[in-house]
Amino acid sequence: MIAMVSLAQLGDWIMTPFYWIVSSVMIFFHALLTPVLGSSNAAQGWVWFLSLILMTCVIRGATLPLYAKQLNSQRAMSGLQGKMAEIRKKYPSDRQRQSAETMKLYQEAGVSPYASCLPMLAQMPVLLSVFWVIRGVAVETSAKRGMFTLDSMAALKPQFENATFFGARLSQAFMPMNETTLGTKVLIVIMVLLMMVTLFYQQWYMMKRNMPPAMLEGAMGQQQKMMLYVMPCMYLISGAAVPVGVLIYWLMSNVWTMAQQYFMVRVYPTPDTPAYAAWEDRMYALGKDPVAIERARAEKARTKNGGRLTAKMAEMAQTAQQQSSGSKPAGTGDGKAAAGQPAASQAVVRTDATSGKKVVVRQQPRNVSRAKRKH
Repeated sequence: MIAMVSLAQLGDWIMTPFYWIVSSVMIFFHALLTPVLGSSNAAQGWVWFLSLILMTCVIRGATLPLYAKQLNSQRAMSGLQGKMAEIRKKYPSDRQRQSAETMKLYQEAGVSPYASCLPMLAQMPVLLSVFWVIRGVAVETSAKRGMFTLDSMAALKPQFENATFFGARLSQAFMPMNETTLGTKVLIVIMVLLMMVTLFYQQWYMMKRNMPPAMLEGAMGQQQKMMLYVMPCMYLISGAAVPVGVLIYWLMSNVWTMAQQYFMVRVYPTPDTPAYAAWEDRMYALGKDPVAIERARAEKARTKNGGRLTAKMAEMAQTAQQQSSGSKPAGTGDGKAAAGQPAASQAVVRTDATSGKKVVVRQQPRNVSRAKRKH
């Protein structure tokens, strides 16, 4: 129990700077809009609503470079699926050779297999802090986050709790139903349906426009189609348990994602997709060479992303493959057998009496005992 409490305190300590950043942005827009729209409950509903919208835009705009890096990495990985399938087909039973060739392919293409995960992980503290700040202001009297912990900002919490937007209180959730007004329930249902539609459209758009045919076939394709329908349904569960203020953030975040996804797919489409064909047509219409543009992008990715980590992993995979096959790694030097490796072969020859040519009779390991050769 003590360890769990300490872990929770550590997590809260790590997240505190993010809480302060998010809450300060939201309070800034609240202070900016209140003199314009007023301080009544109805006016405060619009003030907090617009503050949440603008705060979401600022937060998502700040994380846009990370999202672009993540999407570009996913694009590059998707473009290599066909070549990776060829590697698996060429070496079906040699896992080490598959690994070596795959890492070599990553290095040549300037792709890091971790580049699509690291930006997402980097965004998580920011996105989680937005959720916890809004939820803390809405429903938790003893867990206010960031600037809302200051006595000078204490008056903002009841303002948020009592603010209404289209008859719904921003601090209320669908559950428990006996404590929620009808207007709040109606607004929550509408927002949950909109979130389901926007998330479904995001996934459908990516599948139809920006995924190679190889990713839509087999087990991977079935998984993609299943997620298309399963993921939006998760909002039915989570949407009933969080306040309206959090739902506003989620819905605005979905709309933002749709917009930046459309832009990224239009500018950086995945090869061998309908979006890529449309991009090529636009480039030709503008008098540009799409092949040259792709070559420049790949070279930039090699020099920027694919250097150290991918090269090191490719080298390790190549060394492991060479050792498993019993061949001598390149560059070992003086020709002596490495430790644990078979010694070099020695040819036994004889001279043909008629032609005078040397003929190889057999080859045998040099300086290796019979007992060792059995092993």
